[in-house]
Amino acid sequence: MKIDGEDGLEGSTFEDRSEIQKAMGKVLMPKKLGAVTGGGTGLRYSYVDVALEDVTRGIAAIRQVLSKGKIPKRSWIALRDATLANEWVGVYSDAPEPPSRAGA
Repeated sequence: MKIDGEDGLEGSTFEDRSEIQKAMGKVLMPKKLGAVTGGGTGLRYSYVDVALEDVTRGIAAIRQVLSKGKIPKRSWIALRDATLANEWVGVYSDAPEPPSRAGA
């Protein structure tokens, strides 16, 4: 998960990255879809790491909880396993393409 923090979380129901992590964990764990494994915040972007047991249902659950919480439009779920390396899904269907890894 990559969240552009240029404008902060203004307009969102989340106060900070830890609240985002908690919300994601609450939707993933009970349904055995996956778990939040960590996170961090850089100069511009915040990251939440997850391990998904069911990628399709896990992504759908994450998108639902984060869009309901009005996370910034520039937020993406980046996939990093061997099969889906460098693939991404916007939290919103109309999310812009994420910046390249080199420019991130």
